[in-house]
Amino acid sequence: MRFLSKKLNLLVTVCSVLLFTSNGKSATSVSQGDVTWTFDKDYEVGQFVNGDFYVVSSSGITVTNITPEWDGTKNGSQINPIGTSQEVQGLDKRVNNTTLDSSLNIADNLPYYVSANSSIVSAVGRASQSTYKRTFIEAIEILTVLPSTPPTNSFRPPFAGTDKTIRGTLDSIDTSWLHNLEHPNNVSSPNSAIGNPQIDWFDQWQNSDFKSENTEHTYGRSIAYDGATAVLWLHLSNSFETKKDTLINVIQRGIDTFGIVHSANFGYWPNGGHNVGRKLYLLFAAKALEDEEIMSYSTSLLGSRRRWQEDEQHFYVTQEITENTPSQSDRPPYGSEHIGMADWTSNAYSEIEGATPLWDGWSRSGYRFVNGAPNVGQVLAAELSGLRDDWDWEPFFDYIEDRYWSNEKGNYGNGLNQIKTFHKEMWELYKDVSELPDASTGTVQISPKDSYHEGSAEVQLSVDTGETIYYTTDGSTPTSGSNIYSETLSLISSTNIKALSHSLLSDPTKTTTSQVVVHDILSTDSWKYIELPTNTSTAVYTLTATPLANSIDTVIGLSTTSGNDTYSSLACIVRFNASGYIDARNGSQYTSDTTLAYQTGQTYQVKINVNLTNKKYDVSIQENDSDPISLATQYDFRSDQSDATELTYLSTYSLSSNALGIDQLDINLITNTLPENATDLTILNSEYSTIE
Repeated sequence: MRFLSKKLNLLVTVCSVLLFTSNGKSATSVSQGDVTWTFDKDYEVGQFVNGDFYVVSSSGITVTNITPEWDGTKNGSQINPIGTSQEVQGLDKRVNNTTLDSSLNIADNLPYYVSANSSIVSAVGRASQSTYKRTFIEAIEILTVLPSTPPTNSFRPPFAGTDKTIRGTLDSIDTSWLHNLEHPNNVSSPNSAIGNPQIDWFDQWQNSDFKSENTEHTYGRSIAYDGATAVLWLHLSNSFETKKDTLINVIQRGIDTFGIVHSANFGYWPNGGHNVGRKLYLLFAAKALEDEEIMSYSTSLLGSRRRWQEDEQHFYVTQEITENTPSQSDRPPYGSEHIGMADWTSNAYSEIEGATPLWDGWSRSGYRFVNGAPNVGQVLAAELSGLRDDWDWEPFFDYIEDRYWSNEKGNYGNGLNQIKTFHKEMWELYKDVSELPDASTGTVQISPKDSYHEGSAEVQLSVDTGETIYYTTDGSTPTSGSNIYSETLSLISSTNIKALSHSLLSDPTKTTTSQVVVHDILSTDSWKYIELPTNTSTAVYTLTATPLANSIDTVIGLSTTSGNDTYSSLACIVRFNASGYIDARNGSQYTSDTTLAYQTGQTYQVKINVNLTNKKYDVSIQENDSDPISLATQYDFRSDQSDATELTYLSTYSLSSNALGIDQLDINLITNTLPENATDLTILNSEYSTIE
């Protein structure tokens, strides 16, 4: 194990004053579309990669006004809606088949305190109901309140529920699996309305009445057409700049879909064509972000039920089904010859007894085509994206491939219940995925990728075609003028590596990106120590700490001894606790002056100001360029160390492995006794290295 050499600044002075400034933008209001949110004071503000605004305040904000204002009927605002079967909402009194709950509408209760980790969903009401779409809402805008500044180019967290975890950034997404296919004759461009928030948190047909005009489509069939078109288009040979907006919009729609199903026991239950088209967005976002939690909702069950309409409408015929689908005047039953066949019904969970092998001519057959036509595009989009296994419902794919396509491939065009011409041509050209070039061919592999290391890292780049690899370490996209890879990269600091092979230089979407994080210490489930210059009076210890997971329960402490593997040996302790907050030890308990949540991957500057004479210490935390936040003021040493006379070690321990990265340690030892021949302010620089 090797730690980096550090420079110790030994400051000898009577007193020291530290000033911090913030470079963040601040404002008393922000406007998005036709909505303006006004606050009680200045807060840091910014925008996510999709253009939506956020406000930063660990203690929350007070909203004093929202325009257009609530007029007793329209222009409501709701906090953190959740997926529900209860038809209540706080946005508009007139929406058909729903009830306005005034307790949900903060626009009628201003000023209103909004805590951190909250989304404000604000509606702009129409003067009258839309004739064609039946909606009373013109637009939806979203403002997110976060406890800390998100990374640049972050995707907005879901508007539903209280989990506002930043799921990724545009710069970190993996697009190496996107194909680069030739355009068919009839290409449909993606619907830009995918970029508008889709209020979609009811689990049944009420969603259609609840959509906004700028979402454009209110019915599941059209939502499914749009999603399939966008994903298929992303697999065509367009430049990254051309694809970027659609890529952002599809991923953001998937994050929002995840937020809705994640917020409660929620599913997009089968009913005609209302709830089709949501799952593809979620799967695409999960793959692009490499987010296992989002991906898990593709297959997680609610009781014995699957959450998605496509899954619950498709099934394999079993012996049991043949015995429980009685013959009816308009629907012949399944026979033994049908066992193992994939089929469709409006609701296989509750209406399986009404299913039939009859292709059309029965009372519910219309919905076979309402769903089947857009599902042709969805199946192809999922297969080209390598998502069939992740979708994990083979009856859906087998039914479309073996039955719907063979029966309906001549029914194409741009009308309702027709296979879209673009989808039909893409199917005929590219359905046999096995004959397409592997989307990863020529893609650079980085090993280890997105990894954490202690002290240094050895990183190798490779490509299956054996061609020249170009790479950068400054965050820029590689070009033919970038570094040429020839040997293992030896890294002693955190580095953002981007690499492209020679044949893919013209397609930036194929860039492989890896964040290789090198820390001087990785806090794990074993105790670690660094010997420091002994402090017998007063000192300021400054370091950076980066949580590498959620709920890590990790301590950083100053102690008198090493090798004593107990918390009781620590006099001053800063803790990243299992509940997701940073706190400190005050005598016999953990507490904090300010409630401060931490985020995975965010780097925090931790400053510990220790007075050994008084056996007390202060702690401040700073994120990025924001102002320091006082976490602990004049806290007592841990009770076990109340008589400590010197501090000599930095110690760390976690209840999990690879939990917290610690680096950039600086120490200022301060004494009231000036050395001989010293002026009023003497700075002595000396080098020290930690133990090998």
